[in-house]
Amino acid sequence: MKAVNRILFIVCCLWACYSCRGKMPDTEFVLHLPADYSFDISLELADTIVGMDVDDEKKASALLPLEKSGYGRLWVGDRRFPVWLEAGKPLRATLELNVLHFEGAGAKTNDYLNRKFYHTPQFRDYGMDDAAFREKLENMVRERVAALDTAGLDAAFVALEKKRIAHDRIYELAANIVYGGTGDKTISGETFMELQGGLTEDESSWGIPEYPESFQKVARALARMDETSVSPYTMLLNVLKIATEECHDPRLVEYIVARSSLEFIRSQGMEGTEEMARIFRERVKRQDYLEEYKHYRDENNRLAKGQPAVPFTFQDVDGKEVCLSDLKGKYVYIDVWATWCGPCKMEIPYLKKLEEKLHGRNIYFVSISCDEGKAGWLKFVKDEKLGGIQLNTGGDQSFMQAILCHGIPRFLLIDKDGNYINANMSRPSEPETLKILESLPGL
Repeated sequence: MKAVNRILFIVCCLWACYSCRGKMPDTEFVLHLPADYSFDISLELADTIVGMDVDDEKKASALLPLEKSGYGRLWVGDRRFPVWLEAGKPLRATLELNVLHFEGAGAKTNDYLNRKFYHTPQFRDYGMDDAAFREKLENMVRERVAALDTAGLDAAFVALEKKRIAHDRIYELAANIVYGGTGDKTISGETFMELQGGLTEDESSWGIPEYPESFQKVARALARMDETSVSPYTMLLNVLKIATEECHDPRLVEYIVARSSLEFIRSQGMEGTEEMARIFRERVKRQDYLEEYKHYRDENNRLAKGQPAVPFTFQDVDGKEVCLSDLKGKYVYIDVWATWCGPCKMEIPYLKKLEEKLHGRNIYFVSISCDEGKAGWLKFVKDEKLGGIQLNTGGDQSFMQAILCHGIPRFLLIDKDGNYINANMSRPSEPETLKILESLPGL
């Protein structure tokens, strides 16, 4: 019996030694910040986001139990920086003038990731002609591959990075449709086939940030081209349909459902999103996604139907103050916009038609401009012969923050008692808008 116990003891010791020797030490990442920096810092990995506290010396650090080397994203406020983390090896970075300087294992790789490339599409480029945009993407890929091939980096990283470049190309191809719209633009068969191919799963690409992002963007592009996408919400449901029917990896499905739903809630609110909520509950289990969803849900409850509308007091074109309370007794359709906003200006002709059709009815049309300068706003109102009640925030962002306005144009519908009917009302260009307004009791 004693011999058996001795054997068991030896086996346990050997197993403990083997386990200790095989366990990868945590990867330390340290970021030194400028003395005046006060933004939140976090590190985004493939399956989680790690918050990084900043100490009194403006140093943020994290210990990461990485099983293998891989990509991450460092978020400094709303700025993101790609990083490569080598499992078990420390990495240090210093932020100076919005540029990262690296030390330690992987410094050379991270210097490559954060170099400036000149052929990366900008937001203003979206909406370009399909052929011209494809040529721009070819220049982007050519520039990045040339830099990668001459950087003298590890062969395994080079192979993975070429995959990342390919995923980024598909992302940009889809973004040109998502943000630029299809309109009268001709989408080539080559582009359409590439988008379809962009839904091809590759398990070895998991951990490349652009991999799930490109899937989501392709789903949005294909949904945008779907004739049943007649509103932002129906387009969202088409995205979720593509994710749940075309993707087999549950991580991809979860990513697309979570990110698409959260982006929609952030810009459009939660009114009438029961089907989206059902799919979200079924497919999303990651804690950070669930917490973000709860945060937006709680915030949007304050803007729910029947809740008191956020009050405001702004000046009109004559300098007279107009309050929301002054408008009680009539319905109020509000357009939050700015003269520099292209999509806002595209809605103006449709808004004018609404005003004409409902002229003399029991409704106010109120346009609230968030232009900081009043001179340009006043000139635009006069030149474009804008009707309704024209107001300007004077640069005060408190109203925008209170209504959770993360993008414009934004439309709100308020009842005769000053309560919300819909804090994320449909746009004037959407056919349902006139139908909703004409159905209001006592209009």
